[in-house]
Amino acid sequence: MDNLRDAHVDSAKGIGIILVVLGHVPYFEKSELAEVIYSFHMPLFFLLSGIYLNSNSSFFNFLSKKLDQLIKPYFMMVGAIVIFHTLQSFFGFFPVEKLPQLIVGKLYAVGETISWLGDDPFVQLWFLPTLFLVSLFVFLIVKFLQKLESNITQNQIMLLLLAVTFFFISPFFLSFLSENASSIFFYRYNTLPWNFDLIFITSAFYALGYALRSQIKKLEINVVLILLSISVLSFLYFNFDAVLVLNDRQFGIAWVTLTEALLGIYLTLALSKSVGFYTKPNQILTYFGLRSLWIYLFHLIFMTLSIKFFSHFISNTPVLNFLGFVAGILLPIILCEIYFKWKAIQECKSNL
Repeated sequence: MDNLRDAHVDSAKGIGIILVVLGHVPYFEKSELAEVIYSFHMPLFFLLSGIYLNSNSSFFNFLSKKLDQLIKPYFMMVGAIVIFHTLQSFFGFFPVEKLPQLIVGKLYAVGETISWLGDDPFVQLWFLPTLFLVSLFVFLIVKFLQKLESNITQNQIMLLLLAVTFFFISPFFLSFLSENASSIFFYRYNTLPWNFDLIFITSAFYALGYALRSQIKKLEINVVLILLSISVLSFLYFNFDAVLVLNDRQFGIAWVTLTEALLGIYLTLALSKSVGFYTKPNQILTYFGLRSLWIYLFHLIFMTLSIKFFSHFISNTPVLNFLGFVAGILLPIILCEIYFKWKAIQECKSNL
């Protein structure tokens, strides 16, 4: 079945999450390396998520699964943040009058509002509600296409055409929202709640992942194509000031940023396929990929705290940032393993 897990895809997720953490390391955050990473790392995750869309599921089963996978962890995280700041307010460490603003920001669920009032280490949570909306949107499109009297190839072509169309209409959609902000009730902070203003561009990559899922899983290494991709990507990067940063609504020149994103995704998939020939590295990257959500959710807070802690003993900036990078990957994994072991113990007790 197409929605079964694939080690090659999970390995690509592992590479992607390493790049996410690396792009958030303070030492690299404003560097050209970070710009290159930003140009494709979030499109990569939307595309990889689309590969596992289960179009055979009923809408309500699909909805229930996505609520459990994406919305439940989001509200658990922001709920813990709100509780923490509420407790702080009791002891005078957080202004109690700011609590309503804090709650509204978390409910609005875009990067800018999530990070209000000093919560920068949680800005990455914007991805969860966004992916939730995108998953439902593309699922309904796929279901609609399945009802048409057309074969699988025709549906695939239509979905690919929709993906390209979605990408190129995204800047116009955002421009329309900005120009009509005063008449759009929910349009605040130059965004829509849950990043709904990004629905077309994110759906483009998600739909692309679903439409090309079989081809992606069967990807073969082509050295000439890899070298050509690196050359084109380098040319575009050094000759056009255009980077795709979804959370900041940076789109640059549409055809340039789309090409950069697709080439970056292809090179990541090719790298994961190449690593597949080496058992141990492949196992490590696949493991990281399977734990990518935990790393994504917690890497910034652990990285920030680790750098702050080690700065009392180490003054070397590169070393501090390296330790923060390692902590941003390993500590969320440790937390994840503790959770699953606790969950397993609870399930064993309930079966006694």
